[in-house]
Amino acid sequence: MTYLNNYNYNLLAGDKLRLKYIFKEEVNYEEIVNDFITEEINNNPDIYFKDDEGFKGITENQPFYIDDDGIVIYFGLYEIAPYYVGIPKFKLKFDEFNKYLNYT
Repeated sequence: MTYLNNYNYNLLAGDKLRLKYIFKEEVNYEEIVNDFITEEINNNPDIYFKDDEGFKGITENQPFYIDDDGIVIYFGLYEIAPYYVGIPKFKLKFDEFNKYLNYT
């Protein structure tokens, strides 16, 4: 099995950084992220599971990591797509989502 682990910490406070902390408090981050992922899946629907086996939305402890130009939301193998797809990743680019974020 292939796994991807993330280690996101607020280095000033020493706390584990959860996805919701990256977004401004007044922003419904779940809706923004779910809409983005749904749109990306709809752009290539043949490689993702459908209906009850498909994407149902992010979780409170949704795995993610931050790279140079965005926040990458990812899912485990078989979670929303068959094994041959690999680990499904969806990047929220800073230049597109900056207005919703606390950290840029």
